[in-house]
Amino acid sequence: MGRMNAYISLALAVVLLTVAVPVNAGDACASPIPFAEAERAYNAQDYARAMELALPLAEAGNADAQYLVGRMYEKGQGVKKDKAKILTWYRRAAEGGNAKAQYKVGAGYAMGFTGLEQNNEKAKKWIRMSAEQGYDRAQKILAYAYQRGMYGFPKDEEKAQYWFREAEKKTIK
Repeated sequence: MGRMNAYISLALAVVLLTVAVPVNAGDACASPIPFAEAERAYNAQDYARAMELALPLAEAGNADAQYLVGRMYEKGQGVKKDKAKILTWYRRAAEGGNAKAQYKVGAGYAMGFTGLEQNNEKAKKWIRMSAEQGYDRAQKILAYAYQRGMYGFPKDEEKAQYWFREAEKKTIK
């Protein structure tokens, strides 16, 4: 009977651990700290706590945390502004699929800022990726780019109007 209780206790512990450990969608690494806690700290303007929570998640590959860390370095929130770290974290987040980071990287290439050389081909790639994921700011930039023939996009009023309509839907805020 004692051995049976030990097996049941072990099985229950395994089940509880599997359910209790949150995993962020798209995150290859499970973490006991959900990204939502870092985001709450950031929104409460507790930047030191937000960085403390977000940095380990970012280092583990969480694209949302990588974007947040990049943003904090860009804005000087809880850390000293650092162009190299901004670019590092935004690139990692963009490569991990974060639409806002893709927009930031694309805008950096389009306008030649945040430590990036102006490069229309790379700008087009990242802005389009972000827009296709529903980020309204990227959609608006893409619409203007098609409307005016900017950043290597050809003038195309039909595509411009399409992206303006998509931006109005505000899929990602």
